[in-house]
Amino acid sequence: MKLGSSLQRERQRRRRRLLAFVMKWAFFLGLIILAGWYAWATASKVAWREANDLKTANQTLQTTVSALEAAAREATVRESALQAQLPSPEEGSLLETVRRKAAEGVSLARLNEIVSAASSTRRCDNTPATKRFRVRTPLGGGEEGAAASFADNAITVRAEGRSALNQSGAPEAWFDPAQPVTINFLHLNGATSRAQGILPLQHAIAIGDDEFRFQIQAGSHGLIIITMDRCDYP
Repeated sequence: MKLGSSLQRERQRRRRRLLAFVMKWAFFLGLIILAGWYAWATASKVAWREANDLKTANQTLQTTVSALEAAAREATVRESALQAQLPSPEEGSLLETVRRKAAEGVSLARLNEIVSAASSTRRCDNTPATKRFRVRTPLGGGEEGAAASFADNAITVRAEGRSALNQSGAPEAWFDPAQPVTINFLHLNGATSRAQGILPLQHAIAIGDDEFRFQIQAGSHGLIIITMDRCDYP
């Protein structure tokens, strides 16, 4: 009896140790599973939050990009409108002429009247008058033969130039047509005008309702040739 009881107690102790071992490892395994689940749940929550934040940021970025694209399109339209309003080189030159004339004392009302009255066709007499006269030089002597009159003697024209040089480099009495000349125009009403440069030159004078247009070129030895035609102004 004692032997059988000892064996039975031994088996019970083994079962208890085995059960304790199994329960201990089951507990540890449960802890590991619980820790893994907690880590997964936490990581999932963080990932969801980050994904949601990224989604919100992406939506905000898309809204900003759309706004910038709309602003860029609007800026392009405005730039095109401003470019269309900018004057061309010809218009800019006209504007500078208007400013210069205004600075010289011509009223803006008068300038506006002149521009408004201008037409695409030029009405001219088409009866040009051509005259030749001497160009004054430092060695050219007096006034005789050094002027010409146009428009029934209403406009007097004189010219000055540089002396031509001979082969020795000494100045002559006549002008050098390859050098700049100065052409002075004087109207009976006191109006003056001037053209400067190397021949040939073109020049125009507006007096009242008339515009006198001059074509200027070098003539024969020491002379200058000027042709004038009258046109309606403006």
